[in-house]
Amino acid sequence: MPVSKGRHLVMFDRRMIEDMLRDGESVGAIAGKIGVSWATVAREIKRHRSTTGRTWTARTYASSATAAG
Repeated sequence: MPVSKGRHLVMFDRRMIEDMLRDGESVGAIAGKIGVSWATVAREIKRHRSTTGRTWTARTYASSATAAG
């Protein structure tokens, strides 16, 4: 369950997601560790997935926009 409602993910959270995905952790386990909903983690992964869909790298929204366009 989320610790605080409406909390934005910061780069530290994104790095944790990246590391835990690499270690094979589930979306639910990652969400519990960083204190957000599993849906938040799933959306974050979907937003920042590589173009091949096989890897995920922690990026800020600004760097994602630059890479996409």
